[in-house]
Amino acid sequence: DETQHSALSCVVSFLHSFSPSIEHPNIEVYLLQPDIELYSERHPFALLVEHVQAFIGSDPDTMHFEDAMRQPDRAQFIEAMKKELQDHIDRKHWKIVPLKTIPKNKMPLPMVWSMKRKRDPLGFIIKYKARLCAGGHKSIEFVDYWTTYSPVVSWGTVRLVLILALINEWHMRSVDFVLAFPQAPVKTDIYMKPPKVPPDFLIPDLPEYSDRFHFVYKLIKNLYGLKDAGKTWYDFLRKGLIKRGWQPSIVDECLFTKNNIILVLYVDNAVLISPNQLLINHEIR
Repeated sequence: DETQHSALSCVVSFLHSFSPSIEHPNIEVYLLQPDIELYSERHPFALLVEHVQAFIGSDPDTMHFEDAMRQPDRAQFIEAMKKELQDHIDRKHWKIVPLKTIPKNKMPLPMVWSMKRKRDPLGFIIKYKARLCAGGHKSIEFVDYWTTYSPVVSWGTVRLVLILALINEWHMRSVDFVLAFPQAPVKTDIYMKPPKVPPDFLIPDLPEYSDRFHFVYKLIKNLYGLKDAGKTWYDFLRKGLIKRGWQPSIVDECLFTKNNIILVLYVDNAVLISPNQLLINHEIR
């Protein structure tokens, strides 16, 4: 596979080009446990990580709408777009309003497509993803959003909880919230333009082509891309967890406990840990 070969070449080229600044009788051990006082350059593993991250940063499988439409597999991206758009419509994430009815201090934000080919560990394509996001870069502070900070679990908490689970042989189960952000209602009125689509693409709730210029979407639910999307989702989820009997930690805002279960939250993913598998199954249901 071309992507795998490029990634391997990236690592190999680094290893060939790296030259330690000092000689050491046991270089393998030295690389794992370097003598910081004697070492005159950054640790090679740090350089390798930086080298690989630079390669990942130019991921050819992640692209915008215009780029996806120029790909040989554009048909698969278009099918993913249809599914994404229909999911939002079926879940009633917005309603259609005439463009002339929106307040003068409100400007409709653009809708932005984020396209991605998802691959398995072997590099084979397993899914085409088209995520519809809000163009939050066009939003105005104190008009479209206020506070944007959203807490994220600390890695100290993650390490401590996972170590306790491994030592005590507790059960663990990961949870991925599907369409997480749009589950939360928006906190203020947000209007959005219809998304960019190919010329022959039918937008189900705007069937006439002219409708796209005379109507806009008024959001009912939170959408990826909004400036405060992360905070809106966190506040909504935290309120729901507390309502179900979960107690937030006073040390880490993304750590919750209930009876004999621990929940660690990372944005729209969570891990439930407990000595009792039945308790975890009950909570997930």
